[in-house]
Amino acid sequence: QYYDPIAGKGMLFAFRGKRSGASHAFRLKGLDAKTSYKLSYFDGASTMSVNGDELMARGVEVKLEEPGASEIVLIAGSPS
Repeated sequence: QYYDPIAGKGMLFAFRGKRSGASHAFRLKGLDAKTSYKLSYFDGASTMSVNGDELMARGVEVKLEEPGASEIVLIAGSPS
C-alpha cells in the first residue's frame, strides 16, 4: 500500500501467491479515520466509498480467483 496524505491519493497492490486463498482483507494504514475514501478497482470491476476508520480496522477485501493474479486498488480521499 502507498498513500500520500498531502495529495489525498494512493494505491494498494494485491498479489495472490500459488498457495494463498482467493480472498484477503487488507487493512490499510496511515489514513484519516474521519475521511471518506473512494476505492476504485483498476480492472473497473467496482468502485466504493468507505470511511478511513473502517479501512484501517476491517480493511478492503480483494478477491483474486487465480493463483498468480494481481489487482490494483486506487485510493482517493475526500473530507466527509
